[in-house]
Amino acid sequence: MVEAGRTDANGNISFTNKLSNEGNYKLYVENLTSDSFAVPNVPSSAAVIGNDFTSFVTRASVLNADQTPIPNTPWSSVAINLTRDNPTAIKNLGLKTDFYNLTVKHIKDEDGSNLVADVTTREPRDTRYTTAPITTDPDFEVDTANFPANASGSYTADTTVTYHYLRRNAGDVTVHHYETGTTTELYATSSTATPAAEVLSGARQMGKPYQTYRRDISTAGSYAIPHYHLVGTPQGPTSGTFDATPKTVTYYYERNTSPDVTIKYIDIDTGDNLTRPESLGSSTMVNTPTVLSGANKEGLAWNSSQLPVDNYDFISSSTLHPEYSVTVQLL
Repeated sequence: MVEAGRTDANGNISFTNKLSNEGNYKLYVENLTSDSFAVPNVPSSAAVIGNDFTSFVTRASVLNADQTPIPNTPWSSVAINLTRDNPTAIKNLGLKTDFYNLTVKHIKDEDGSNLVADVTTREPRDTRYTTAPITTDPDFEVDTANFPANASGSYTADTTVTYHYLRRNAGDVTVHHYETGTTTELYATSSTATPAAEVLSGARQMGKPYQTYRRDISTAGSYAIPHYHLVGTPQGPTSGTFDATPKTVTYYYERNTSPDVTIKYIDIDTGDNLTRPESLGSSTMVNTPTVLSGANKEGLAWNSSQLPVDNYDFISSSTLHPEYSVTVQLL
């Protein structure tokens, strides 16, 4: 090698030293992989940038000599003759730089919509690029299990890099349905299920709305708490938006009132109320019907007893309605 140099921005070669001897030289120009060029000996025209070089050869890279050598790098070659009267030669390599598009997408997996607008950049071939996920969105985080393999690379073709995002995890919303004055859970999902607190999971729900419901009436087909009604104002945010803070909502219920149960002990012939003990084993005698109050007792069990009555034998008992009246007949 007699001389080496690099082209400037206009494509003119600037040599390190100046050739002082006339003669025949062989000019080699290293072609970068980011360049595309015409085949040798293509004349210039209005539509085509010609190529004055006569052949392509493969040689070790000079531009990358400070790195690991790259063998078989393409070079353009041409013989030139320099004289004292003609000490320069202009040769057209017919280079054209290829440009490619890089589009970066940020997609919400839940519905396929964009987290932010697509960004497209255009650069020459082999230009290095690096992309990054969005980490500042309050509701979404990048899906690390679906991270793009081409997050970094080079412009070698039109390329799309797609980041996928999942909603962040939020705090749960726990909903209690208590009997008033207690911490006894009343709500169950069916007649055979065990009552327990409702938990609205915050998993992948950050930023989404939530709504809780009273459960003494059926909502969207839900199982209603039997024998109870809502009282007072629920404690906690009954509706809102999932965020990082767990929330608790408490509804209170009171047992419904049922009709009283009246228990009579009567003479079967006259219908008169008979004097009998107030209850089994009691020494207190009464001759009026026994009334079991139904206040806040709906759904609870009750019972009556056959009591001894002097000078009478037990004949039968009848229940007019399980929640209203029982008659014990004696003779």
